[in-house]
Amino acid sequence: MNPFIPSSKLDTQASRVYRMLEAQIVQGELVPGQELSERSISAQFRIGRTPVREALQKLAANHMVQVEPRRGTFVSRIDPDIATELFLVVWPLEKLLIRCAIDHASEEEFKQLGALAVLLTSTHEDDNQTLLYAKINDQIAQMARNSYLLAVLAPMRLLVERVRFFHGLAKDLKLRECFADLIAQISLQDKAGSMNAFTAYADRFETKAMTEISRRQ
Repeated sequence: MNPFIPSSKLDTQASRVYRMLEAQIVQGELVPGQELSERSISAQFRIGRTPVREALQKLAANHMVQVEPRRGTFVSRIDPDIATELFLVVWPLEKLLIRCAIDHASEEEFKQLGALAVLLTSTHEDDNQTLLYAKINDQIAQMARNSYLLAVLAPMRLLVERVRFFHGLAKDLKLRECFADLIAQISLQDKAGSMNAFTAYADRFETKAMTEISRRQ
């Protein structure tokens, strides 16, 4: 901890750096294997190295970067084994979140989700799709009323989103249709239909992702 900077300011700076680097990694602006220099990041944000170090430590804890002793800090790579481990854990948690959302959400929230599902099928620009995905995921998380589950799931959701961005799944129209069907089923409060729709979405996502990840090895 830097004694010359109040801890509250350090937390604010570290959080800001974390959010910026996280977004750049998820969206592929910082590519797998790219080195992240504390000195360069400090210069970029015009802050000391302590909050930068804290941000990188949090990114490492969330599997966005990898710290290699005596070598440096690098954007984490995505290989088939890592992706398999991620999908094995994240899909059951997403299913649990959906069940919680159906059990606890209000009628107004279901209506809002249904409207977002309609937008998803009528919007084709990638930037708008990205914003819609984020808004929909946030809506379902809010509907679930389970902060413990969300705390565990949130970092993994970003890793999945990173795969969706970097490996071109965001442009898969069939995958968009599967996702839209899933959201529509949730908005109808159909738990069985939602589970079936999620399985179809997850299966296509994982198959496409693993094919593309393996191709890039």
